Amino acid sequence: MTVFHFLHNNPVCYVTWDIERALGLPLDTPGYFIIANATPFAKKVANGHANVLLLAAEQLLTTAQLLEHPAAQEFIAKHNAQVLVYINNAKKEQLAQQFGFELLNPQRVLSDEFDQKISQTKWLAELQDLLPAHTLNELSEVVWDGEPFVLHYNMGFAGNGTFFITQESELQELQRVFPRREVRVSEYIEGFTLTNNNVVTDADVLIGALSYQINGQAPFYNHRGTTIGNDWGVVGSLLTSEQHEQYKAIVRQVGAKLQASGWRGLFGIDCLVEASTGKLFLIEINARQPASATYESALQLAHDATGMTVFGAHVAALLGLELAQDLVRITAGAQIVVRQEKNKTVDRAASIARLAELPVRIIEHYTADEGSEIIRVQSQQSIMQAHNEFSDLGKNIIDAIQIT
Repeated sequence: MTVFHFLHNNPVCYVTWDIERALGLPLDTPGYFIIANATPFAKKVANGHANVLLLAAEQLLTTAQLLEHPAAQEFIAKHNAQVLVYINNAKKEQLAQQFGFELLNPQRVLSDEFDQKISQTKWLAELQDLLPAHTLNELSEVVWDGEPFVLHYNMGFAGNGTFFITQESELQELQRVFPRREVRVSEYIEGFTLTNNNVVTDADVLIGALSYQINGQAPFYNHRGTTIGNDWGVVGSLLTSEQHEQYKAIVRQVGAKLQASGWRGLFGIDCLVEASTGKLFLIEINARQPASATYESALQLAHDATGMTVFGAHVAALLGLELAQDLVRITAGAQIVVRQEKNKTVDRAASIARLAELPVRIIEHYTADEGSEIIRVQSQQSIMQAHNEFSDLGKNIIDAIQIT
């Protein structure tokens, strides 16, 4: 029996437009079900598993549209399953009430307060000293004083609401488009970003492995503030043991505050390591299932098939169950994504053919929105060898991406 045997008596159905978000548990886990779009990757993954329902449509269905689908409702009712989604919102809560299924995710009002940049800054209150020096302003009131700074919109995904302002014209362009928008203006600190996935339970805060956050650069996505990947293996050469303990202390402080506020399940934090001093600053809280949690869980299972993953702990915490074991520790692995952007056309077929020659797993995506994923590349090896410096495998991945 696997460590996830608790699902046998507590069936859970993960509903998601992108099946990769649900792959944090083995597909043969009794009591675990998935509903997703019938993409080529999803069909390959499901491979006849009766606990996976794939729905085909002319266009990819959103998670809300999947939840509304009669076949999905029948599937959920048949297995008497509670529902888990990637990110909760008002529409999904309304559908849960309308169709009578139980939504496991923390309430939307909690995730909004903790996840959004402005409200989370206010919520942190007595932990303000963890953040870089900052102010909250209406965008029209922000003044260029000749020094670079970082500007955060209240909402953004994978860092696409973060802007590094290095000249007055960049600020003026944003002010022209969104003059009344509330923003967080933070001191610019030269350094690199670390991130990790953690789980709040009724009794504890479980700390996942630290990863180096790979931020936007060509050919993946040429926007400095946007996350394009993670590398768990390179962290050991970037941090001292004292910095590692400082990071975990920040996690514990944030996790304890989340726990006291009623949060349960996964959350992530991003910390900036200042190059000149080595000091760590908290720069973001992700009060939701971070995008890297499923691959971290896959790496954990590859290391110890009987151990507890961050995703498994997430599900158990949401079910209110006690966890009797620690998370599996990992010290290797990486993933990186190619994102859609203006004036860039990726030759998918040629890129995938060349990537297939490398020791990586390839996930192709089929949306065309600005910033959305085109190709996700996952490896059990590191693809970075230092800050902003790719390893040989990382360089081979870059060479494989064909831009036309």
